[in-house]
Amino acid sequence: RVLFRSVAVLRWTGLRIRDVVQLQKSAIKDDFIVLRTHKNQKPIKLPLHPEIKEALAEVENGRDYFFWSGLGNPKSCVGDWQRTFRRLSALAGVHIHAHRWRHTFVTDLLSKGVPVSEVAAILGNSTRIVEKHYAQWIQARQDALEKAVKATWA
Repeated sequence: RVLFRSVAVLRWTGLRIRDVVQLQKSAIKDDFIVLRTHKNQKPIKLPLHPEIKEALAEVENGRDYFFWSGLGNPKSCVGDWQRTFRRLSALAGVHIHAHRWRHTFVTDLLSKGVPVSEVAAILGNSTRIVEKHYAQWIQARQDALEKAVKATWA
């Protein structure tokens, strides 16, 4: 059940694995996750998907964190989670990596026409980084490229 909960958070927030591992119960405010990303300290506020809300409501571990004891190095806990995903990947016979859910989240947003600047804000990234990694999923860019190619046909 803990694995399912962590995957739900990864899938519906686009957070990096370290941010999920260090997700504190105090970061849940009303129907939002409010935190600063570990990597670049950017503030983000994300609505809670109903699946996350339900999954996190079931966590009763007596700790401040959902997926970490709060003891030891968070980097070690991230490594533990990554090993868990590798084992699951081997059992399932498919490639599973925590960052894959971030990619899924981003491509869903971009495929639905959410502007790159807004996707960057959701992720706590710069527009340049989102464009660098997800250019092929930016619908407006694809439309412009298609138009440019068709313009050579005349």
